[in-house]
Amino acid sequence: MRNGQPCLVHHTGGLKDTVQHVHTGFAFDGKTYDEKVYNMVESFKEALYLFQHEKTTWKQIQLNARKMRFTWKKSVDEYYKLLYTFNPAEVRVA
Repeated sequence: MRNGQPCLVHHTGGLKDTVQHVHTGFAFDGKTYDEKVYNMVESFKEALYLFQHEKTTWKQIQLNARKMRFTWKKSVDEYYKLLYTFNPAEVRVA
């Protein structure tokens, strides 16, 4: 992605947080093996179509992918916020 190459990924784990479908790359998922295969092929077809026929959209996806940065500092900062941010509205009293 750093070189502006949109990726085709299974939308799971860290990849779910990394690649946004038709914004920074292409992602697919599914509940069954057959559904995942089908969705992967459809996502690939969509990527090929954009590459061949929608050059402006493709170039924007490339730019968006190139701008993405995944550093340990950013991950730690986000984790810290989630772990240590106190929200009194979320506290339930029994």
